[in-house]
Amino acid sequence: MSAAQSSKAISSTRLQSSILSLPLELQLHIIPSLSYPDALALKHTHPHFYNLIDTNVRLKVAWLLERKERGLDWPQKMCAMKTDAAFCGGHGEVRTIMARRRAHGECLSGERGCEVVLGSTCGGAKAGNHRRVVQNFWNSKIGSSTTWLTVWVFGLLITSFVVNLHFVARCYTCVE
Repeated sequence: MSAAQSSKAISSTRLQSSILSLPLELQLHIIPSLSYPDALALKHTHPHFYNLIDTNVRLKVAWLLERKERGLDWPQKMCAMKTDAAFCGGHGEVRTIMARRRAHGECLSGERGCEVVLGSTCGGAKAGNHRRVVQNFWNSKIGSSTTWLTVWVFGLLITSFVVNLHFVARCYTCVE
């Protein structure tokens, strides 16, 4: 068993021993209090929850309105609400918002605290999270296709120079 499989088995065991072991009445009491991203994440953890949780248009709209009321980013363009895949998929604004939310990129240090886990203080972007800083740098500078093309061309030029230098050195030694 690989480390990844072992980790999945452990997290699956934890899921079964905690959430699924709760009586259905408690699960049905907890689920309606989840925001859309949390309900969607729980829905995809186990077939039981996939069949139990309804991530309908009403839940999506409630989440978007809550974001607007809190002064957080929310989509400025029309959102496809029919399915979760259409709502979150592609390169749309919702997908970007949810990725930033997962990374706690919109959390602030101070009294507002964490927007992902309300009432907690994760520190957010102002806490100087080194990993987030490096990831943002990588995505903005190194992750672009123009940068990769530049690096590739530069690498090709260096390789060509080294090969030519080696050829010239061999020819020079042959002449002597």
